[in-house]
Amino acid sequence: MASIPSEVEKNVKKAIKNSDLSSTIVSKVKESNPYANVKEIVELTKTVLDEIDNHKFTRHEEIYKSSGVEDKRRILRNESKAFPVKDNTYPSPDSKFLSILCEKLSKDVKNLEKELVSLQK
Repeated sequence: MASIPSEVEKNVKKAIKNSDLSSTIVSKVKESNPYANVKEIVELTKTVLDEIDNHKFTRHEEIYKSSGVEDKRRILRNESKAFPVKDNTYPSPDSKFLSILCEKLSKDVKNLEKELVSLQK
């Protein structure tokens, strides 16, 4: 199973590469400077995006590794394999309602019995 930071990094890099960010930058530069070299702008944009990716994900991975989340996740996953799967049959809403009603009524009966005893004295 791949680690969470590597999956995040892979997905974000795909999104950046599939976005039209570089073409947007080229069009904005062309608006301000119509004589700008498009090839040079595209290369600079790619370089900038690569540097942003490298810096952002290097820092993200450092924080992630220092927090120990991956180790905790691995330990919990291994520990959870030792536990048996519980039966997940939940009571129906009607039976829940009836059990709550029964509890409330039994409390009322006890209170009434106490009142009766106190009145008899």
